[in-house]
Amino acid sequence: MPEIARESAANENRKTCWDYTPAADANTAIDHLAPLLRDKHDASERDDLERMLEAVAVIHGGPIEAQERFIARTVRVLAEQH
Repeated sequence: MPEIARESAANENRKTCWDYTPAADANTAIDHLAPLLRDKHDASERDDLERMLEAVAVIHGGPIEAQERFIARTVRVLAEQH
């Protein structure tokens, strides 16, 4: 396959930033990071993370409903036992 055709085929399978929503990206990130965060942080440190997420939301004019849902989901996912 010529180089241009290979590159074109590869680009067709690649997602762009326009293919994702911020909420989906954030939830995907938490899904992937949750096992690491659960294993490496104790309950107190996970509580600190919750407070940091809330503080960031306030700084940016929130928390708006989507941020509240994300923070609640993050706390719930990190509290799950696996």
